[in-house]
Amino acid sequence: MEQVLLYIAEQVSDHPLVLSGAVSSIGLASYLYWSIPDNSNVPLKKSYDYIIVGAGPAGCALASRLSEDPDVNVLVLEAGFNDTRKEIQPVGGCFHLQRTEIDWNYRVRDEPVTGDRVHNWTRGKVLGGCSSTNFMLFVRGAKEDFDKWANLGCDGWSYDDVLPYFKKLEDYEGEENEYRSKGGPMPCREFPTKLEGSKLWMQALEEIGVKRNPDYNGEEMLGSYFFQTNTRNGSRVSAAAAYLHETMVRPNVDVRTMAQVSKVLLDENNKAVGVEFHPLYYSSMKDFFNFEQSEPGPTQSVFTKREVILSAGAIGSPQILLLSGIGPREDLELVDVPCLHDLPGVGKNLIDHIIVGERWSTYKKLGVLLRDDTVYNRLKYFTTASGPLTTHAVETGAFLKSKEGIEQPDIQLHLVSGIPHGLAYDNFNIVNPYPVEEIGISANTTLVQPKSVGYIKLFSNDPFDHPVIRANYLTHEDDFQAVMFGMRLVREMIFKTETFDGIIKKNLYDPTIAHPYNSDEYLREYIIKNAVTLYHPVGTCKMGTDENAVVDPQTLKVYGTSGLRVVDASIMPSIVSGNTNIPTVMIGEKAADMIKADYMPTAKV
Repeated sequence: MEQVLLYIAEQVSDHPLVLSGAVSSIGLASYLYWSIPDNSNVPLKKSYDYIIVGAGPAGCALASRLSEDPDVNVLVLEAGFNDTRKEIQPVGGCFHLQRTEIDWNYRVRDEPVTGDRVHNWTRGKVLGGCSSTNFMLFVRGAKEDFDKWANLGCDGWSYDDVLPYFKKLEDYEGEENEYRSKGGPMPCREFPTKLEGSKLWMQALEEIGVKRNPDYNGEEMLGSYFFQTNTRNGSRVSAAAAYLHETMVRPNVDVRTMAQVSKVLLDENNKAVGVEFHPLYYSSMKDFFNFEQSEPGPTQSVFTKREVILSAGAIGSPQILLLSGIGPREDLELVDVPCLHDLPGVGKNLIDHIIVGERWSTYKKLGVLLRDDTVYNRLKYFTTASGPLTTHAVETGAFLKSKEGIEQPDIQLHLVSGIPHGLAYDNFNIVNPYPVEEIGISANTTLVQPKSVGYIKLFSNDPFDHPVIRANYLTHEDDFQAVMFGMRLVREMIFKTETFDGIIKKNLYDPTIAHPYNSDEYLREYIIKNAVTLYHPVGTCKMGTDENAVVDPQTLKVYGTSGLRVVDASIMPSIVSGNTNIPTVMIGEKAADMIKADYMPTAKV
């Protein structure tokens, strides 16, 4: 049967009219398959022991671990869809998940440095959250990241404290040792594809003196590497797949999708007693394909016997707290939200990684292209788990220090065996100044220890209005200098190594920048025009003991309240040196033990 399907796909791929009909049929079938959210009408009990708001990486881990006790019942409320959209599964499908109905589609405007550019902030609005839409790169962060948390007053969050939870969550394909473990729900393995371009990037890194690191999640983070991923057989393993799918069948767990929480319900003593939410509906197929159009149903309430746990992410969790009257009094008064608890730090301390990409055309194809996403290759993937859709071409990277004397890496390179086209530019909302090139390679310099800090505020008291997001990108000069260091290092690989001699066809510089290509002025202007988010916002409900802390590091309970915790990336007091998905899962694992210990004092934490 598999060979028959592949043969049919191969035949129609050369006939545009037949291909168009096939694509339309597949699109309609896909729509019919997954557009009716299976869990949107799950009947709810009047109350639950735990209400988890958000089924992202931390929320999925929490739901799984807390419901291991059959004597407690758990409700998970997720504003988005089930994770059955077909593009979620193949690794190469990740380009097609942004700016869709499973994306919150946040916008960042009026940045002080990048000016009138509008930054698209993709956040997963789906079971699994961003783990269902991201690039699946398995990165823990540096040891120093977590020791820094402890030094900032977060006792119990040092590297030695969190390492057991990193080991608990993973199923590592390599040998077990003091840093790595097998048997956890989340797979961890290098990309098996090893595209030709990926090997060339690795060779060039070694040629300029960047030492190969066989395991950047082990003893040492610095160096070059092939990325580790949370994938299996060419397919994404999201937090939903790793934790929630099996959990959903437990009799003590209810998962309700298409349910957007608008506030936490507090009693007169600021104890969380439940949440208020709106079921979401799409009234027509037209509304469904316009992600701005969803109709909220009438307000509903559900109550808790123990706790409400916000796991709605670095944007959603502070927004819900603010809508609930928990946050800076002066900000709440501006949008007519009664202040029930004046907590100044809610929405502050927003930190995000930025990434700046450059491209070069090559004489031959070294990896995969967006045009490889054909009917034939889709059928090949879904029938044989092979082909171009088993990779997204971001297979090689490096962690670097931009200068002497800093404790942890501040630059990460994402090196790509391919070149972006219209879809990628549209996703990031940046203008492509280059002529169209079919084949090439790309290098992305990522700032993983930014010093620029932003904030989140309510736009209005309407829960369906996105909040105001101010990232304040590049407002600290050190951020510019670090990114320029990374870009210069990439150019050294491209223009000064034997590896790429005879490989590079054309340098795709930006012709709209008047400065010389290798000058500081060119780099600075290029960064301003092209820096975009790497989708790693954290810190907006930070844990700590200072005046801007929102949650207690020992419990993750919101200060000034009871029965209310925040468990997601928003609690990070500072950002980790790398992709944030796996650290967020770790937070969920650790928080589950904290919560269990409160109700079962003999539980091991």
